[in-house]
Amino acid sequence: MGRPSLQEQRTTEILAAYELCVARHGLDGATQERIAAEAGVKRTLLRHYLGNKDEMVEALIKHVVTRFNSETDQMIAALPKTDRPKALLDILFGPLGVSETASVLTINALGAASDRFPKARTGLLEVITRMHDAVAEELIRDYPRVDKTACRAAAFGICHLYFSIDSLMMLDPPEDWLNQARQAANVHLQALEETLK
Repeated sequence: MGRPSLQEQRTTEILAAYELCVARHGLDGATQERIAAEAGVKRTLLRHYLGNKDEMVEALIKHVVTRFNSETDQMIAALPKTDRPKALLDILFGPLGVSETASVLTINALGAASDRFPKARTGLLEVITRMHDAVAEELIRDYPRVDKTACRAAAFGICHLYFSIDSLMMLDPPEDWLNQARQAANVHLQALEETLK
């Protein structure tokens, strides 16, 4: 019996190293030499596992999008059976909701390069849309008597407060900022509850 292929494991390791290099040096500064050194592999293996430079960027985009979408799915699955909107805000604006700095910097670098790599724009918009839709579905489910448009607008506000504060975490802002973002998101829930009175 032959040895199992290490292709998937090695590809994941290289993509993690690529993401760290992009976080530290930007997309253009993440050279193959730096990626190979971070991954602990020879530079020639990068091409073997990920392809040429454009294919490497596309693989990174797919890696980031897949991970973020998975995190969105896990967040929704982790919600309790009751009081889901409050629990959702606790996740988004608590320690579990804050992305690692490397992830935020990578997403920012991909966004900045979206004019050269249209798949970055498409992928990042997919991530934002998927998260918005997931939050909107939760609010629509938990506020069935509220107009769906109002629930979607509240979801939009909550998601964009999250993305805004998450993008600032690399600056190590005062802890109070996260608390204020949580309070601002709660205002959207209160507005939905007010329509029920």
